[in-house]
Amino acid sequence: MLILLKLLCFFVWLMIMFYLVIGNNNSMVDYREVIVKLQDEENLEMTIRSALTKLKKKDRLIIEDQYGFLKSRQNMFIFSRFVRKNPSIVYSYASENVGY
Repeated sequence: MLILLKLLCFFVWLMIMFYLVIGNNNSMVDYREVIVKLQDEENLEMTIRSALTKLKKKDRLIIEDQYGFLKSRQNMFIFSRFVRKNPSIVYSYASENVGY
């Protein structure tokens, strides 16, 4: 009787592992990178908004700061507002992506 109980527990555990493996394969989603290079400090908010409206379901917005516009407090506040609303936004310096 104990052997049957152990076999039953083993098969239940095996089924759980099987469903976890199948579920994990579906969670890996490919995405497309959309790179926006900031070139004008005055139109920072409008540039990000227009890029966000053009994004599709599997897109990830990458904002490249070529001239250090996001180092000021006001621009960093604007950017943090966008990131809070849309966590798929990625920020990078242009010097990090030289070989990109």
